Amino acid sequence: MHNYFCDHCGAALDPGEICDCKQQPEESERRIVTYADWEAAGDFGKAAQPGDYVEERIVDDMRDVLPPAKMERGFLQVGEPYSHEFDPETGHWRGTFPTFVKEGQNWKYCGNCFIGKTTPPIKEGSEMSKTLYFEGAGWSGADSSKATIGNCRIRTAFHLDPEKKHPRCSCGEPHDGAAAVYLEIICGTIGKENRKLGLEPTYYGWIDYLHYVTDDDRNDDCNRHILPFERRARIDYTLESILKFVNDLGASFDAVAVCPDLGGYCVFRDGYSPKGTERLNYGDEFQYDPDMTARREAVYRHVYELEKAEGSRYPNFSLWVDQDDPGMLHLLRHFSGTFKTAHNTHWTIRTDTGSTVEDWMATATVTPLGRYGC
Repeated sequence: MHNYFCDHCGAALDPGEICDCKQQPEESERRIVTYADWEAAGDFGKAAQPGDYVEERIVDDMRDVLPPAKMERGFLQVGEPYSHEFDPETGHWRGTFPTFVKEGQNWKYCGNCFIGKTTPPIKEGSEMSKTLYFEGAGWSGADSSKATIGNCRIRTAFHLDPEKKHPRCSCGEPHDGAAAVYLEIICGTIGKENRKLGLEPTYYGWIDYLHYVTDDDRNDDCNRHILPFERRARIDYTLESILKFVNDLGASFDAVAVCPDLGGYCVFRDGYSPKGTERLNYGDEFQYDPDMTARREAVYRHVYELEKAEGSRYPNFSLWVDQDDPGMLHLLRHFSGTFKTAHNTHWTIRTDTGSTVEDWMATATVTPLGRYGC
């Protein structure tokens, strides 16, 4: 039996219990930001905080200055992104918009939210992935790969820190916010002179491609948005030097890493389109899975030994990770013969089930690939 009651709302309480009805201010008690407050502050973000009520005149002004990004009854998102933040639901950076919802007779400012949302994202942009991953796009078996960082040609796409200054590109226009960048580095060797002196080769990184990634129509980023260092800069071909170079561009990473051949990171998406930021996979959004990589490498060794056992002096097959399904491998084998009998066969293999290479190979299924003659 309750012997205590809240003086404000009348709710029954246990001894010592405090009613939570007053933890949130009532509509009549909550601060209302006026148009005059906005004018005095000069910046709406300084005049209002998420959760504040605002005069309807403010909402009307926000609605009329630009076509809304989204507008429904009792809901408005202003038509220009305030910032770009990482969205863990989609795995991509997305625009945030000043958002207002109507509660009772008043409009409430929710903050800067993703489209359709009323809660601001947690700002994890720089903490979402402190490591920037590169795709190994060269031969990992090359001497220069083995002597340096694991691959003699690396590439990635990533986002700059919105809080840092970004370099101007060849178009002369600023690229602010979480601007996206494509970077490709190849390993050069200074070896002839060293060999004369009996020294090991000296390796350096050559900035082969470096440009902003945009959504321009008639997209020509690699010619229109070139950054000044492209094909002009040499750096030490070390992870430490590459990290410094990337951060000097305006990024904020703690480390860089080169993804193994079967690590699963590929910069260019399947079904490559020359338009838009969506054509790339980003190295600062990639989640590396060492256990899954080890499984894929075990499958590679199994197929390699299989072809050797079948009499192939030089095993000839391709193995790659599905971009949309990290638990799936694609295996393409070539079978020699006459002009009429030589053919390719494609299998899909699951590595996210079972625990041994025999388990994974048992899932191998012949599947039409739609290219390479199979």
